[in-house]
Amino acid sequence: MAVFLSLFAGAGAQFFSSNGVILSGGLIYTYTAGTTTPLETYTTSLGSIPHTNPIVLDSAGRVPSGGEIWTTVTSAYKFLLKDSTGVTIATYDNIPSPVYTDNILYNEGGTNAVTRTVTSKLQEWLSVKDFGAVGDGVTDDTSAFTSALAAATSNQSVLVPAGAYKITGTLNGDFVTFGDVSIVGGYVNYVNNLAASNACVTMYRTVNSNNSTSGKWVVLTPEGALNTTGTTTEGLQEAIDYATQYGYDLYVFGGPVKPPNFPPPYDSFNGQEPAIMFLDSGITFYPLQKGVIKILDVTLNFNGGVTGAGITFDSIIIADIDFSGSQIVCAAASVGVSFNPTNYLPNDSAAGIAISDCRIKLCAVVVPAGSTCVLINCTTGPFIGVDLNISEINGGAYGVLVNPATNGFIANKIFVLDSHLQTSAAILIGTNATNGVLAYGNSIEFFAQPAVGGVGIDLWGTGNIIKTTVLSSQGVVAVCIKLESSASQNIIEAGTLQGTVTIQDISTARSNLIHYGNDCCSVNLNGVNQSIPDSTPTKLGFNVKSFDQMNTYNVATYRWTPGVPGVAQIVASMNFVDSVPVGTVMQIAVYKNGALYKQTSDVSGALVANNAIAISVFAQIESSTDYFEVWGFQSGGAAYAMSGVATNSWAMYKRG
Repeated sequence: MAVFLSLFAGAGAQFFSSNGVILSGGLIYTYTAGTTTPLETYTTSLGSIPHTNPIVLDSAGRVPSGGEIWTTVTSAYKFLLKDSTGVTIATYDNIPSPVYTDNILYNEGGTNAVTRTVTSKLQEWLSVKDFGAVGDGVTDDTSAFTSALAAATSNQSVLVPAGAYKITGTLNGDFVTFGDVSIVGGYVNYVNNLAASNACVTMYRTVNSNNSTSGKWVVLTPEGALNTTGTTTEGLQEAIDYATQYGYDLYVFGGPVKPPNFPPPYDSFNGQEPAIMFLDSGITFYPLQKGVIKILDVTLNFNGGVTGAGITFDSIIIADIDFSGSQIVCAAASVGVSFNPTNYLPNDSAAGIAISDCRIKLCAVVVPAGSTCVLINCTTGPFIGVDLNISEINGGAYGVLVNPATNGFIANKIFVLDSHLQTSAAILIGTNATNGVLAYGNSIEFFAQPAVGGVGIDLWGTGNIIKTTVLSSQGVVAVCIKLESSASQNIIEAGTLQGTVTIQDISTARSNLIHYGNDCCSVNLNGVNQSIPDSTPTKLGFNVKSFDQMNTYNVATYRWTPGVPGVAQIVASMNFVDSVPVGTVMQIAVYKNGALYKQTSDVSGALVANNAIAISVFAQIESSTDYFEVWGFQSGGAAYAMSGVATNSWAMYKRG
């Protein structure tokens, strides 16, 4: 039984009568406070041998059996002191156990402060040590953490005192600390260090440390230097873990390359060589909320032993991640940078598992053949509302591969300054018709130079805005823009497209709007009238053109070949300079690929000059080889002349 030395009598006390006479044979009765219910006291701190009740004082007026009175920790007492004849000398009521906090009052002391018990004060914080956590790095404290979380009320944080806590598995909960806490073995998501909310973790290198010698990178935390002994990532993974674990921002400083020769008088200055981290393991960023991660001017060199992803990002929200000036170079990794939200965000259960509302800047990502530079995998959570800026992606099968899966790739802004040497596609948005419809509302701008036979952008998504230029500078590109079956309602603005096929549209809906080069041209006769034979369909020989910057109209064959799938508007007019007879049937038609597509008919109502007919149609461009012509017809019984004046007879072709 837990007992404490009584505040009444305690140890070795001697009692006297009111006249100062030693109270030999005196009596001490013990009751529950405020009552006459007897309550035991004990002879020693073991709490195993009770006193008699009443306690009979010895001849020296002291408590027998060692001279001590021990009380239970949860009880308040009433003590009644009498002489040997039973005459009451004094009563002492409401005497608490010395450490029973329910019996001790607390008052902050300020104006309007409220008095309450120490128990209520202490219970403002719930600690893992209240549930048996040891914090020695050896004892498994998982159950203590779990029990503390279970006991926490709504919106109550659980305190983790300084120490090393061994955890099995992953714990999701709201933990806080004021000291240096490390988690051994497992993962706790997450422990927020309240003592250093404005502090950050920094990592820097020693001068000219661009070789594989260990110990050249230093990690500093608000609590001191971080021990990275045994690291396989030059301390980078440990720095990331520490920062994300305790809610710190992280700054990694490498430094730019020193110029080989400075002009005088600076030519004698010493500077740093390139900052390189030689990494034997992949890097993982655990769920991050409201954080800043900056890894600046460093080459992250993942060796051949790293065959999975070089860098993997879990859930992210309201964060700023910046790799300015840094290269991510993978010798054998299947993915350079993987965005793969898998675990819950630290403080936002509503957002759950997601990468959302953040800004991410990657400078350069280099991967081997067959790999993917940047993978966005939405299998477990969505990728939504992200500003992703990439300066360069180099090599591999894919530059950026987006798998919307079942959660979606939605309303993102993606900018790729230069994607080159990809053998499959510089950018793949969606992987099939089922998940393609979940890639929508994105703004994607990129410049691509795929490898020989590669594709610029392969698009399964819907309702996206795409701006691109695709060049064959690394070899002849197979397809610049490929619109898959589920691609619909996308707006595509293309600058220069160099490839065997500029735009391949196999979409089912055929509702994509494509702007490529100059979208229109205007044609007319060169001032010489054209004779239209009687009752014979005749191609109108418009042989003067304007605005045709993409050279889509052939003045020799009188054909317009837009070269880009989509929708075209064709407007044409045929004006007869001769007076055709009354009742003459006049027709003007648009032919597609040599066959009648649409036509308009009219009948001459008067024997006058300048009888005219016009047509305006929308046409579907299904192939880059589709071509269009304008034909005329009249049944006046003889040949009649179509006016060669540009304002009278003409055609206008507009794509998009």
